[in-house]
Amino acid sequence: MQEIAPNVFITTNSLGLITEIIHPEEGLVLIDSPTRLDDLESIGAKSSGNAKPSPRFLVILDTNYDRLLSAKGMDFIIIAHVNSISSTKPKSGVAKASEDQTSSGDTPDSPNGSMRQFSPEIVFQTDLTIFLGTMEVRLEHHAGVNNAGIWVELPQQRVLFVGDAVMGDEPPFLAYFDADTWLTDLELLASERFQGYQIISSRCGIVSQEQIDAMHERLTYIRDTLKPLLESKASLDELLNTIPQIMEYYNVPPLLHDLYYNRLRWGLTTYYETHR
Repeated sequence: MQEIAPNVFITTNSLGLITEIIHPEEGLVLIDSPTRLDDLESIGAKSSGNAKPSPRFLVILDTNYDRLLSAKGMDFIIIAHVNSISSTKPKSGVAKASEDQTSSGDTPDSPNGSMRQFSPEIVFQTDLTIFLGTMEVRLEHHAGVNNAGIWVELPQQRVLFVGDAVMGDEPPFLAYFDADTWLTDLELLASERFQGYQIISSRCGIVSQEQIDAMHERLTYIRDTLKPLLESKASLDELLNTIPQIMEYYNVPPLLHDLYYNRLRWGLTTYYETHR
């Protein structure tokens, strides 16, 4: 676990997701779930017994499968964007067939319908602010990567958690993305508003401006590759045929090739099924 600002920690959970712990004396906020109870106990924030800081919140940054899975069974007040509880369109045979081709052991990115339905105690539309004593925690809706996407800002500490908005060298999740909105989000990250901030990605930790610029370049390429196909109402197979092109834009280690290929295949299949 790494302390990146006073009372603000980041750690990697058992699913490989970089999560955050905000723990002043007045309460506790988890951004996604560490899933390891000893991560909480090591900073004196036991999740069971009598030593419970109050209030205790768990912020879910979007509806990607590994986030919802890591939140399961946590005894916290769950906060999410209101879009996270909207009904999802039933999958057709095409989408189900795509999922069947990926075994549960191949990738943590595969969706699971039962996990996607969960019940947060607090939802919001545009923004929400939590105060833990004098510490301000701002939640803001950013729908580029996911229509239930949230960024969490600590303005006093100049720290910003952006979830999957910046993916480093990994191909992105495309199931629920909006390319133009996502690009606008990345331009905001590069703006004066967040100059001097530590920006934390859920996939690669603290990111540099160079990584944000690289994400913008790669996402522009993906948008420009997919846009004419989507506008012409191309078939699913035509969309999936772009995966090798997209993969070539990344330096994918051989051991992770199948993982990332399946991520893109599932993402494009889900996107196709929900937008046609």
